[in-house]
Amino acid sequence: MLIRIRNLTKSFKKRVIFDNVNVDFHSNRINYLIGANGSGKTTLIKCLIQLELYKGDILFDSKSLNNIRDRIGVVFDHPPFYTKLSGFANLKLLSNQKKIDKELVTKLAEKLMIQDVLYNKVQFYSYGEKKKLSLLLALLSNPSYLILDEISNGLDYDSMILLKKLLPEWAKTKTIIVTGHHYEFYQSIYDHIFIINDKKIYETDHLDERIKRIYNGES
Repeated sequence: MLIRIRNLTKSFKKRVIFDNVNVDFHSNRINYLIGANGSGKTTLIKCLIQLELYKGDILFDSKSLNNIRDRIGVVFDHPPFYTKLSGFANLKLLSNQKKIDKELVTKLAEKLMIQDVLYNKVQFYSYGEKKKLSLLLALLSNPSYLILDEISNGLDYDSMILLKKLLPEWAKTKTIIVTGHHYEFYQSIYDHIFIINDKKIYETDHLDERIKRIYNGES
């Protein structure tokens, strides 16, 4: 379930975000992607699921997105929900499943610690609860690929500890890409780390000083 990117180029008007990027995200691993604000982390995710136009090729286990779209689960930093509806109603409306498994929903809600708010209107959810509802939605189809944008943002301490336990568990059967600024959170659980810098994406084993330079706005 390798994700292979070849010759990816992406621009917004005259601003180049990615310039001829070639990189592989590893199968059944936690692939942690880090970069400065505005470096292109969310843009890359949108390219992966074709929400942005780009030049180049992106393949999932040698297949195009159109052939495996229902095997991908995505969580964005700001999940788009219908706030006047309950969490459960949003799941029914937004899921790509023809009929959602209520027993599975209950099981996942309990695992993610949102069972007590599942039938409340989303307008009363905290930011962290919205993130967990979005994660539940992504997991409903048992995806082979799980792409998580800033997933640790807005989570309380207990939820952070829970996520740190669940991500390695899910990586046994899923290829996971996570983005985020909480390096200390991901440091103990990622399998591979990638950095966006100077319009490229690099995999590297030794990032400590490089991370400091990027967050200080240096190249």
